[in-house]
Amino acid sequence: MSPLRPRTQAAIVAAFVSAFALGLLFSAAAARAQHGHPELMAALLAVTILTGLALSFLFWLIVGRPLARLGERARNWRLGQPWSCDVHAACPEMRDLLNRMQDLTGRLNEQYRIAKDLVAMKSRLIAVVSHELNNAISVIQVAADALEYADRIGPADREKMLGVIKAQSRTVALTVSNLLSLGRLESGRFAVARKRLDLPDLLRSCALLMDVLCKKKRLRLSLALPAEAPPVWADGNALTLVMTNLLSNAIKYTPEGGAIWLGLRREATKPGSVTVYVRDTGIGISERDRERIFSANFRCENGKAMAGGFGLGLALARSILKSHDAAIEVESAPGRGSTFSFRLPVWRPGLEAEAPRERAAA
Repeated sequence: MSPLRPRTQAAIVAAFVSAFALGLLFSAAAARAQHGHPELMAALLAVTILTGLALSFLFWLIVGRPLARLGERARNWRLGQPWSCDVHAACPEMRDLLNRMQDLTGRLNEQYRIAKDLVAMKSRLIAVVSHELNNAISVIQVAADALEYADRIGPADREKMLGVIKAQSRTVALTVSNLLSLGRLESGRFAVARKRLDLPDLLRSCALLMDVLCKKKRLRLSLALPAEAPPVWADGNALTLVMTNLLSNAIKYTPEGGAIWLGLRREATKPGSVTVYVRDTGIGISERDRERIFSANFRCENGKAMAGGFGLGLALARSILKSHDAAIEVESAPGRGSTFSFRLPVWRPGLEAEAPRERAAA
């Protein structure tokens, strides 16, 4: 508890001294009244009563009335409502109490708003995910039913149906993986385990995983890998999730017949790191939306018109890269495609012993 202000302490001391002095005067008057001065006794009694009433009124004015108003406002206040209490507080302690109440209700309202937004976001997320998964499963079922009558369709159609099943299965798998990873992020159970990693092999594997989605839209996916690349210090499973989300994002927002490049490069100014990038010839991103796209459940308007989804991939990718002490960067303009890139540290002997304990993705 904060100590009383010096001015308040002085007021309390003065009140006690005044009361003590009045008591002494009243005692003296009572003694004299016994010796034939009843008028003095009556006068001092009246002064004492009036002084007591004045001190009581002053105490009520400074403390009692503000506390009563504050209590009434607190009883009528509801979570989510703005706080206002038009109380004039004479003593600084009461003003501190009012300010603390203002701060407390503000923080409670902010937490309440965040909780409401989270509930609303999860409700929208469930609706969108249910719709997306239902659509994908319906397409898979139709393609599977068509394959039951393989003798009635030609080889080209069979190949097409198999491609549809593979593409939709990959979409469902990525969606479920993102949801599971999001749940682990929220519960703090998504911990990275970095080690020596061969990055070109991982990028080839990710390109192979997403190849079926590229073929579905007739996109050209090219790998730009140097003949020799040093190993990096990263978590392979977590990085695979990052790359598949970046590639999936590029595939979604690149029109049919476009191109996507997945690669890595060394920069002379940063010899201790390797830059990984995904570049596309897609619809691009406006300057206003470049930061907002990393917020979960946000998608720009032209993106909504072009492809389905619910905007988790980039938010998840940035959180995982943050746990690698890496930042994701975006170069883009509407109609001119996008490039997403990040840097990873080059592995060197003894790095495992020097590295601090791995932490959960933020």
